Amino acid sequence: MPGLGFANQQWVHLIWIALVLVGALALLELRSRDTLGRFISALMQVRLAERQTPARRVVKLLLILVTLVVG
Repeated sequence: MPGLGFANQQWVHLIWIALVLVGALALLELRSRDTLGRFISALMQVRLAERQTPARRVVKLLLILVTLVVG
């Protein structure tokens, strides 16, 4: 039974670039949350800014990663 392989093995290392991009997006997500807290109070954040749940953010980042790797 043959194993899983890549048609063009020289492109395998592009996966590292995709991982770095998703990591950078994760850092930006964390920083944006802190930045909003500097300008308005927690009560006003709840009233004015719609927040994504942490699980939804993780799913979004994972889908971006899958898109970059597969596409």
